[in-house]
Formats: sequence, C-alpha cells, structure tokens
Amino acid sequence: MVLACTISSASAAGIERVEPPNWWVGFQHPQLELLVYGEDVGTLSPSVDWPGISVDEVITTGNPNYLFVRLDIGPDTEAGEVDIVFEGADGTITHAYSLNERNQDPDHTRGFSSADAIYLITPDRFANGDPDNDQIEGMGDVLDRSLPRGRHGGDLRGIIDRLDYIAGLGFTAVWLNPVLENAMPEFSYHGYSTTDFYRVDPRKGSNEDLAELARAGREKGVGLIMDMIVNHSGLYHWWMDDPPMDDWVHRWDGYVGTTHAKSLSVDPYGAEVDRREFYDGWFVPSMPDLNQDNPLRPRPGHPRPGGDVKRLRRRRPRTRRPLDTGHGFGLERPRPALDRKRGIQGGFHGYRDRRGVAARAGFHHVRAGPGPDVRGLRPGR
Repeated sequence: MVLACTISSASAAGIERVEPPNWWVGFQHPQLELLVYGEDVGTLSPSVDWPGISVDEVITTGNPNYLFVRLDIGPDTEAGEVDIVFEGADGTITHAYSLNERNQDPDHTRGFSSADAIYLITPDRFANGDPDNDQIEGMGDVLDRSLPRGRHGGDLRGIIDRLDYIAGLGFTAVWLNPVLENAMPEFSYHGYSTTDFYRVDPRKGSNEDLAELARAGREKGVGLIMDMIVNHSGLYHWWMDDPPMDDWVHRWDGYVGTTHAKSLSVDPYGAEVDRREFYDGWFVPSMPDLNQDNPLRPRPGHPRPGGDVKRLRRRRPRTRRPLDTGHGFGLERPRPALDRKRGIQGGFHGYRDRRGVAARAGFHHVRAGPGPDVRGLRPGR
C-alpha cells in the first residue's frame, strides 16, 4: 500500500496505514471511521479543511501507534483528494485521502435472489489465467500442485477468461471464496485467513482484476458475490504484531476453538460458558477471533454494542479522549501474552482444546502436536 503523505518538518511520528484507504460521497450514512497506524501517531491531532467534512471525534488507545478518527461527510460534499493534516509537537504530516464519486446506477449494487443460479468458485482451484503471479517474492505457501492443501495457481484472470463458459451453463452469478490477501506460511489457498482486508492476494490478481471481473461479468449477465469475512482475520495479519488493545481479539488462558454449537444462539437454557465458547472461540488456531464487542470493532449493519455506546456517540464540538473499553484491560503495555499450544502436521493446523482433547480443525480430523507458543504475535517473531 502506498500512502501519499508529506511531512513539513522532522517528526518522530509516521503514518504507515490508513484504513479504509479511500471512501465515497453520497452514502445515506455520513459517518466514516478511519484507523490510522504508525509509530506514535496517537500523539498527533488530525484536522480536515474540506467543504462538507468535519472531524467529529478522535480516539486514542493504550497503544500510541493507533489513532481512530471519526469524520462526518455532509450530503453535498464533493469528491476529490482530501488533505488530512496531522499536527504534532515536531511538525505536521499531510495525508491525501481519496474521496470518490459513488456509482449511482441501481444495478451496480443489485443483490442476488432466489431467481439466481449461483456458481461457487474457489479461485485457486478453478483456472490459472496468469502464470506470472504463481510465485510472489516474499510470500510463503508457494505453489505446489502435488499438495492437496497447497496452492494450485488459480486466479481471477482464469475466471475472467471463462465467463462465457459460466454464462453458457446458465449461471447468473458467481460466488467467490475470499480473494483478499492471505500472507500465511501454509494452507491458505481457501482465502479465509485474511491478512489485509483492502488488498486482493497478488497470487490471485489485483484489486483492478476484481473490478474487471465484476464489469465483464455484468456485461454477460453474470453477477459477482463477494465472500467477506469480518469475524476473524489471519494470524499473520499486520495488526497481530501490534494490536490496538488487548481485547482486539478474544483471548483465553489456553487455546479455545469455537464449538460450532449453533443451536446455542436460540437455546433459552444454554449455559453462558457454552455460549462464550461458541461465540468467542477461534475458528482454527490460524484465524484469531475478532472481538465484535469492542466498541471500535462494530458489526456491519448493527449499532455499536456494550456499555460504551453513550460515551462513543458522535459529539460536537470535536473531542479527543483515550478509549475506556470497560473491560479492565487493554489500555496498558506491555500486553499479556496470548498463549496456546498448537502443532502443524502435514501442512494442516492441528490443536488440542483446553480440555486436552484432540480437536477437529476445518473439515479434517488431525492429531495435535507440540508447537511454539503464540504471544500475541506471529509464530517465530
């Protein structure tokens, strides 16, 4: 990711990431929350001088490398490159933020229905349209078609080149397994271990390729359904090295995987401990479960949960404050270790649950073995 930043003088702080990296005008809901990451960015004060945009609130956490900035984008705001100025004791940093025109064509965002015939595709297993992206320097889990759980080389170009074939079968929509970056050391062809929520995995193509697939499919009467995972990330996601706070992901005394006991969501007699293991347990050891109750991790389409709703409500004039999660931890460093026992056998993650029982990971039953502890960071770091 390339950030357009200018620094007016020597500053100890620096911006490495702003997420989401861009946005659009014309949405019904005007609020936008930016996650800003970089060394000591929590000491900076942001401002915006753009008609229709105001900074409603600035939130800091116990980690000085994060800043959460809440913007209000008025209905008459024009698109353009908006300068967000971050002022600090040692100078200022100006970040150019892209605010784009929204596509107003209703068909652009038309959903799918029971009238659609949907073709589910695991891109890595479909067709290799661009052999040049089979191996990307610096990324593990290299292509090896001899491994059932390894990468086999399929990509977005392979799907684009075969849209006529898909349309000819009578399908009106393609449902893609996740195509976002999975920079994991192994067993990531499926795409569910996201390490960057704003970048297509380069071994499957690019953001531009994904947009091209959507456009080309629409011309042929084939819609595109994106499989978007927001309840967990990959263990090698960049924020696992330096999380904003300790309760960014669910932590346990030892590794606890979800029970997948979905009936607990409607069982009036279900025990609270069972509900917690179901909701807060990790899917597998390589996929940390994101804490949806954290007020800075709102669930899409839902209000922010928990006792911090009033304190986090938009307010004027602009305020700046440290975040109090109400959980009694997450505001001081160093953070407690995230400790779990895991083993990797045959390229697949096996593990034992907290009762010491060999557990099922994914769709395969594997024997657990000893492995390195994970202390809130990636293994081996």
